[in-house]
Order: sequence, then structure tokens, then C-alpha cells
Amino acid sequence: VGAGGRVVGSDFCLPMLERARPKTDAELTLADACALPFAGHSFDGVSVGWGIRNVPDIDLAHREAYRVLRSGGRFVSLDMAQPRNPLVRSVSRFLFRTAVPLLGRLFGARDAYTYLPESTERFHSREALADSMRRAGFAEVAWRDLHFGNLCIHTGRKP
Repeated sequence: VGAGGRVVGSDFCLPMLERARPKTDAELTLADACALPFAGHSFDGVSVGWGIRNVPDIDLAHREAYRVLRSGGRFVSLDMAQPRNPLVRSVSRFLFRTAVPLLGRLFGARDAYTYLPESTERFHSREALADSMRRAGFAEVAWRDLHFGNLCIHTGRKP
């Protein structure tokens, strides 16, 4: 962030914001990604980490991100993905369905760690997310796989 810039974090879950407050100087705002409480053309960048998968209307969330970006602004979204390699997908699915819920039970968060593999398997394809971004108006839409295809970063620019 350059001189005079600001960082604004938002989440629809107040407990998440409360946990973040002692760890950051950023402005934190309770907000719904499908109805952002910011004026249009307010930000140079919008980033989402493991969030698009949880919104009820992905197209609307992409349109809202586009609305609040200034011309030339960048949108970046990181989330889980289904590996394209069949062997990696099989190993990942096995680990997600066994090891991840086991860790959840050990750490006392069984529901959260059961939700993660289920929501990942139901999540949109890379292509569907890119198409949604394009429908919202983003240009230069691209994605890059990470961690053997278990994670994916989507990027786009507001013309």
C-alpha cells in the first residue's frame, strides 16, 4: 500500500472480524460480498481468500467486486480446487475425506473440517469462475493452480 493508501478487510462473520482486530491495523468492516457497503470505484484491489465458495450468488459477488474497483484495479481470489490429474485428485479426495475430518475431531472443530471437503467437491470449476468474472466485466481473466491443483488463484482486471 502506497502513501495515503488504506487496507480494508471485510467479512460477513463478526467473530472472524473480532479475531482479526488484535492482529491488524487495517480497517475492518462487517460486510456481505453480494452487497458491499462501499462506494463504486473505491479500491485499487480486491482480494478474496477462501470466500467466493461461501457466497450464495457468485455472479453477484463478482459484480460487486467489479463495482468497487477503480479502472485498472485488480481482483484476486484464492480458493480450493479439484485437481485435474486423476491420481492427484484421488489422493486428495481420500485425504480430504479421512485425514481432514479426523483433524477436525482432534481439534474440536468437526463440523468445520467436514464442511471443507464437502464444499470443495461442490465448488465451481475454474472455467465457471472465470466465466462469472468475465460476465461481471473483468478483462485479462486468468487462473493459476497451486499445490498440485488443490488450490487455484483467479485474477482479473477492471478495464
